[in-house]
Amino acid sequence: MASDEDLRRDSGRFTRIGLKLLLGALALAVVGGIIAVVGVSVAAWLKALGIMLAWIAIAPAVAGVALILIGGTAGWAGRRRPFA
Repeated sequence: MASDEDLRRDSGRFTRIGLKLLLGALALAVVGGIIAVVGVSVAAWLKALGIMLAWIAIAPAVAGVALILIGGTAGWAGRRRPFA
């Protein structure tokens, strides 16, 4: 069984990685949105590329949210607070 210190350390680790994934997903979505907006007037394939990049950003965003929730749960358990 993990000690309180281990749980708090794991909480910080999961949360940091989750935030990095969320920031990366946000950057990818923004780049995809910009390419899609510019691609409307330039070429159809460029618009499609931008939309694909924005959709691909969903995967790291979901993983980031999951890691942040896991980190929050580990931190809560590390403070020995009841869950219910």
